[in-house]
Amino acid sequence: YDKGTFGKPMLIKDATAQFPDAAVCGLLMLAHIKNVQDQNPDKHKYKGRVVVLGNRIWNLKDGTVTFMNGKDEGLYGDVASLAAFRAVASHATRKNYVLESADVANAYLNAPWPKDQRKQFLKFSQNEYKLLPDVYKAEIDKLGGPDKVLVPMDYCLYGHPLSGFIWIAQLHQWLLDEGFELVPGVKSLYQKKDVLICVYVDDLAVAGPRDQVDALW
Repeated sequence: YDKGTFGKPMLIKDATAQFPDAAVCGLLMLAHIKNVQDQNPDKHKYKGRVVVLGNRIWNLKDGTVTFMNGKDEGLYGDVASLAAFRAVASHATRKNYVLESADVANAYLNAPWPKDQRKQFLKFSQNEYKLLPDVYKAEIDKLGGPDKVLVPMDYCLYGHPLSGFIWIAQLHQWLLDEGFELVPGVKSLYQKKDVLICVYVDDLAVAGPRDQVDALW
């Protein structure tokens, strides 16, 4: 909520009038305890996440179920092959460069939903609504409660069939904007000066001189 993943709540009738081609997504709240096997409770980390149920997406206008995929929406998400990682690793070995990896935290949540894609709304059940911040529940209550309201999905959520494609496309564009270029003939392998980086969705492997790798991070 603080990041702006959810937009301003709308009455269902208003959403239908303004965005007749939109889709509505069912949700699931997930929670777990990380490091629960450790007997020291100080090391336990309580984590929660709201995810889209990919098999519960329907058309706003008529309520029919829709099955979204990247190809139909004109999205293609290339990911690094083993050859790309080998290129990064061998680059580090041959040049005696640093080799580092990173897992982008909450990657999809960093990807704004594209304006040229179909509008997506979230439908909160009573159980999910109860877990929302009070300030956001107040906005929904003003419109009559969760049964009468849809919430715009302004950023990608895990579980949505298109989120991975959109994240990859936006990361690709960010790398290009930062001066990286695709290595010809190898998917998701990029180079800038002496740095090589390969991308597998939200996992990155990087090799290059210490100062250039630090500049990337």
